[in-house]
Amino acid sequence: MNYFLLPVAGLLVGILGGTAGVGGAILLVPILLWFGFSKDLAVGTSFVNVLVVALTALALYGGKGQIDWKASAFLAGGTVLGVWLATTFIQPHLDEKTFRYFFAGVLILMAIFVLLKK
Repeated sequence: MNYFLLPVAGLLVGILGGTAGVGGAILLVPILLWFGFSKDLAVGTSFVNVLVVALTALALYGGKGQIDWKASAFLAGGTVLGVWLATTFIQPHLDEKTFRYFFAGVLILMAIFVLLKK
């Protein structure tokens, strides 16, 4: 594994994420899988990156008054429960191949949603 390529991947994720507002995991997990990470290591590692990006975005967007704190609180409650349910009951039962198909399916569905939403 060439760790020196990871900052380049991080730069790409940062530029695309900052421009399109997409979460780092959607971009970073496929990159980490391509680098040879297992599904579990890719997802776990991406969460560390998401935390760093979220703190940076919080400072930048919060400083501009561009955060709906009420909506954020409601989203966070559902997100925490969803992550717990997924990591406890779903993720452990997905083998590498099934995970890749599941992840690709999520990306395709999100792309369709973005294209069809008016």
